[in-house]
Amino acid sequence: GFNEPVNARVISIPDGGKPLLNGIYIRQGSLPDPAKDNEVVISENFALAHKLHIGDQLAAIISGKWKKMKISGIALSPEFVLLMKPEAMSPDFKRYGVLWMNRKALSEAYDMDGAFNSVVLTLQPRAKLSDVLRAIDNVVGKYGGFGAYGRKDQISHRLLSEEFKQLKTSSKIFPSIFIFVSAFLLNVVMSRTINTQREQIAALKAFGYSNYDIGVHYAKLVVLIIAVGLISGIGCGIWFGHILGDIYMAVYRFPYLVYILKPWVIIAAVFVSVFSALAGTLHTLWRAAKQPPAEAMRPEPPAQYKVSLIEKIGLGKKITQPSKIIMRNMERKPIRTLLSVVGISLACGTMIASGFFKDAVDYMINVQFVLSQKEDMSVSFFDLTSRRAIYELQQIEGVHY
Repeated sequence: GFNEPVNARVISIPDGGKPLLNGIYIRQGSLPDPAKDNEVVISENFALAHKLHIGDQLAAIISGKWKKMKISGIALSPEFVLLMKPEAMSPDFKRYGVLWMNRKALSEAYDMDGAFNSVVLTLQPRAKLSDVLRAIDNVVGKYGGFGAYGRKDQISHRLLSEEFKQLKTSSKIFPSIFIFVSAFLLNVVMSRTINTQREQIAALKAFGYSNYDIGVHYAKLVVLIIAVGLISGIGCGIWFGHILGDIYMAVYRFPYLVYILKPWVIIAAVFVSVFSALAGTLHTLWRAAKQPPAEAMRPEPPAQYKVSLIEKIGLGKKITQPSKIIMRNMERKPIRTLLSVVGISLACGTMIASGFFKDAVDYMINVQFVLSQKEDMSVSFFDLTSRRAIYELQQIEGVHY
């Protein structure tokens, strides 16, 4: 058993059939028997959390009355892809679930024969959502309606849509960062490789190899490096895709989730990777191809340094000699300096962004449970009651109201 209070939402379904909208997907068992008023179908997450099976007994307080029920089926519903209590911040499958009962049995339990307290509608093709919502509110408002809302504001749909938006954003930002870093590293590697092979390049040119041949040779080396990364990256991507699919199946409880890798995704990944790598090493490849043989035969001349900008404006006397050397190196290679600054900035931004989620969750918890919900226990009433109940609760030892 479970020793803590459990809340559940009870939804009516047509006697012996599935609803026309938000139809439930039976995982195990069957729909409630129309001839019995004590059979229910329960949500799968709730069943797994409490290790419930077909035929097990449940007891619940429905409209203030104790009622024993028998589980006839375990199901999923598109309305509750992510099962959360309305005021909760995260799913709690042990303390909140969904039950489906035959309409007749539930209406008798709530004494609402011919009435309803929740309705789901579908719109005609050219209907305007805002006008329909306004019309519904005008009709049900006088009966205590809380306000109609569209599917985009339904909690499961909203959370799932936001999750997909985050995935879409992450799929653009993080690959861009890694591609930029890899292009920069390839540029550094190829630059050093070409500097160490100056004499070999000169010898090849002396034997008649053209600038095009030299450039293509080193371009092939870049493509070879990229090919190794592409093969391992595509394999890891497929593997991580299956893992991510399993995570979504565990959290959102889809009936099934088929992993499909479209060919254009692989083609786009290959094209972007090769293009970014060649673009990042283009200047280095061009420098290797344009080197005159006679110049390449000689050792690389020492770098030419000049007075830095800080020294020109009169601040040179206030900095140390090592600092002057650093500033001159930075000004001598402005592109490399700029790329290094951008790379460090992106790395810091990534670290800050990853830490933001923890801070955001801590802030929400503080607002919800420290500033907003200051109570240690809450009491709910099924029917209207007088303020006398408050005074009766105050008499309980330990209660401070």
